[in-house]
Amino acid sequence: MRPLAATIAATLAASVASTQEIGSHLVTVVVLEQNDILVVGGDIALFAVPPITGTVTVTNDACDLYWATNSNRFKKITVQTDLAAPRYQLTVDPRNITELGPNPKNGNPGQPANAAPVVLAGAAPIDFIDRIKRVYAMCDLVYAATINATDPPGTDTHTVTYTITDR
Repeated sequence: MRPLAATIAATLAASVASTQEIGSHLVTVVVLEQNDILVVGGDIALFAVPPITGTVTVTNDACDLYWATNSNRFKKITVQTDLAAPRYQLTVDPRNITELGPNPKNGNPGQPANAAPVVLAGAAPIDFIDRIKRVYAMCDLVYAATINATDPPGTDTHTVTYTITDR
């Protein structure tokens, strides 16, 4: 065994003395786009007694919507219901939009958002809040159900979904 170990040691010493070997590889850092959205406040119910004439509107503002994005491209938030043919008119209004500061994940200032109330009718996504980028923000969600005197008793149950997507 000694002659083999001596031969290996001599070979290694000769190769170290005569050449240098270099090992290398590429290291790539990729920063991914992140979009987060969260509804806080749980499930809600709007109770209404139809009026004798005209309409009555009942509201609930117990929920908030929080969102964050580190995107350099403008994004929008859409809203949709899973109820294709609601019997009663339901609207949602994004009130008191507050930028809670730059997105803490990137430290850049946020951009102003454009928003308007929408009627939740049909199951297609509807533009809700627009012009958001590199921001951490929130708003109050104010739901309003409008009941007409001619509306029969019943229940509409909506699953309302909010999504951050490209403009």
